[in-house]
Amino acid sequence: RNFSGHGDLISASFGVGFDPFVGLSYNTPYVLGSNRTGFGFLFEHRTLRNLADVGTIGVVPNYNQTSFNIGVSFSQRLTVFELIGCSFDYNSVTVNERTLAAYPSSATSPDGKDRFLSAGLFYRYQQLDFILFPMEGFFLNATVSQNGFSGASDEIGFTRGTLDVRFYKKLIGDLAVGFRNYSLVSSNRPIPNHQRLFIGFTTQIRGYTSTILNGDNIQFNSAELRYPIIKLKIVRLKFIPIERLSIFHYGLFATAFLDGGTIWYNSHSPAPVGRLTQFNFSDYKYGYGAGLVFVASRWTARFDVAFNQRGTAELVFEKSVSF
Repeated sequence: RNFSGHGDLISASFGVGFDPFVGLSYNTPYVLGSNRTGFGFLFEHRTLRNLADVGTIGVVPNYNQTSFNIGVSFSQRLTVFELIGCSFDYNSVTVNERTLAAYPSSATSPDGKDRFLSAGLFYRYQQLDFILFPMEGFFLNATVSQNGFSGASDEIGFTRGTLDVRFYKKLIGDLAVGFRNYSLVSSNRPIPNHQRLFIGFTTQIRGYTSTILNGDNIQFNSAELRYPIIKLKIVRLKFIPIERLSIFHYGLFATAFLDGGTIWYNSHSPAPVGRLTQFNFSDYKYGYGAGLVFVASRWTARFDVAFNQRGTAELVFEKSVSF
């Protein structure tokens, strides 16, 4: 991290066992002699277990897919709060012939080898009082990507767009409220299993965190009240000689929340029988409850007690905040 003094970040990672992988990435906010222009590079090779339904809703077949991804990205800072950028990637996903014969939606190509280029654009606005757990501010991230450039039915070629909007506001005293809208839509083209979207991993409806839903489009909303039990405090640890490592902050917050969302397929995608193929508010799943969030330096921990609309309760432990 920051080995050149310009905020560079280089990362190498690997994993063994269930889903082995190896990856290498490099990002810098300082390129071409400018502190406004950034550059990134990514390489990744994975063998992943399929996670998407095939044939029958709720039935997840047991097969592996091998993926390879290499990409570059460029960014330009417009103001202190605004950033735009673009990315270019080469992607390869392979399944064997036996898997493709049993599960035709595991790949688009008839030989089970999906190779495609993708290009994307993004715009981000971020003005928050505290990035780890905001109490006041505004965040917007909008992206559009083209995944594959072929119009053929046996090759990948679909467009995907994302809009993530978050708003935080102090109400009375230290009591704050946060709202989030997350929309992710895909063009109505055939989309294979390895490009499916999920609710239940990164995006979670508390009350349904043990339920994994997949499809081609997501609509998710969340509202949360936040109140500090222990207000954010900053402590200087004088026994640590490196100044930037000696500053420690911590806080404890109570929350009350309401989450809701739905996911649906495109009508042209191979997908489970009985799937949802259009957005409808009646298909929303809801969860509500209360929790605690602990912030310590760069780390967060969250504990929630959640209920869904059927009255089923669950406990949620996460190392990240909800939004």
